[in-house]
Amino acid sequence: MSSNSTLILIDGHRIPLTGIVRNLADPNILPPSVLDRVEVMPEGASSVYGFGRGCRRDQFVTRRGFDGFEANAQGGYGDNYHAYSGGFLGGKAWESGSALLSYSYS
Repeated sequence: MSSNSTLILIDGHRIPLTGIVRNLADPNILPPSVLDRVEVMPEGASSVYGFGRGCRRDQFVTRRGFDGFEANAQGGYGDNYHAYSGGFLGGKAWESGSALLSYSYS
């Protein structure tokens, strides 16, 4: 998903770059359950965010005010193949704010 011409944002903020040879932003640091939506703006982001000319902007918008608990699990099987993933999300919202805890395993 990342490339040198893609600006990755989480709630409007740039995320730290990773990698040894190529510095790339890694959106996999977010568990999928915390995402509310993903906004993709092809090109034109340089005028707002000061990134390279003609870059694409991907913004990951996290959930706000989540109150409750969610859990998910998934498995896949085939000839000489198996995959597992799962996670949970718990949150508490109150009048002046909220707290969120999430974990994902794949």
